[in-house]
Amino acid sequence: MSRFTLRLSKLRNYHRKLSKSAVVGWLALVCGFSGIFLHGLFFVPAGFIISILAILFGQFLLGFLGLILNLIGLLLSIKLLFLIGKLIFFILTGFGEIFDYFDTPFPERGQDI
Repeated sequence: MSRFTLRLSKLRNYHRKLSKSAVVGWLALVCGFSGIFLHGLFFVPAGFIISILAILFGQFLLGFLGLILNLIGLLLSIKLLFLIGKLIFFILTGFGEIFDYFDTPFPERGQDI
């Protein structure tokens, strides 16, 4: 019987290294799917940022698909839509009127409100 020798130097050439831009593109897709099926409040904003980074790094297709998936995740996330609507409401009505309540001191004991 003959003996086989195993050398690690030959195995080093078999694996493929992904570039950083490809990793960012795939991460944009993962955040897009996670924004749809998991916690959209965290994954949708992170996915938008990562998708824009993927487009800037040259992964146009993966970045664009990530943007589309994150847009779908935004439309399906009720909490995120509520927070965006609340922010728009605060901006249109003025921040000063809403937070004046916190600036007034608490009434003293025995004082009418």
